[in-house]
Amino acid sequence: MTFPTDIKNHLDKLFPAISDRQEVERLLLSLWTTSLNVGEEQLARSILVLSEGKILEVNNIFNSDFMGDPRDVIMSAEAKAHNPGHYFSDPLFETDIIEPALELDGAKVIKWAWSGHKPFGIVGNEDYAERESIYGVAICSYGDHEGIYRFSYDKDWKVVQDEYYNTIDQALDQLPDLYKNVEANWQTR
Repeated sequence: MTFPTDIKNHLDKLFPAISDRQEVERLLLSLWTTSLNVGEEQLARSILVLSEGKILEVNNIFNSDFMGDPRDVIMSAEAKAHNPGHYFSDPLFETDIIEPALELDGAKVIKWAWSGHKPFGIVGNEDYAERESIYGVAICSYGDHEGIYRFSYDKDWKVVQDEYYNTIDQALDQLPDLYKNVEANWQTR
């Protein structure tokens, strides 16, 4: 049995010491031979999220018989991850802050924010086939006399949308309501 790539990558990242990683791998592999009321991958991802790279936390989860119910482990991890809503049936992706380049689409980045695992919001509606999740927002300028643009980006810092403003404050204050699933933590360049 081999772990899905996302679980293997998180194991390697969270547990750099070989002995710790091997112990956690052994424990997680046991999920596939245990009768559970949840998916093995869901539970493994949830345990990794709750562990924060501490083998003691992994041991505590297993020793507590999964907090009495494996669903409780998943719900606790879901809360810790700010309720992304997929209950870890989707692969984990890196939630580290991903910084944009100094320039995006030829404009100098002045301020930017990254949402992490959960997008700020989604552009488009149910009837719109090209729905896009917004993970990055940047306040940019093409030059001193060119005004200010607020760009919205997907998880690869590719432009999804832009809007023109006269000032940086306007661009920050007029963030659309649909971008408020996650609070923007603005970084300055």
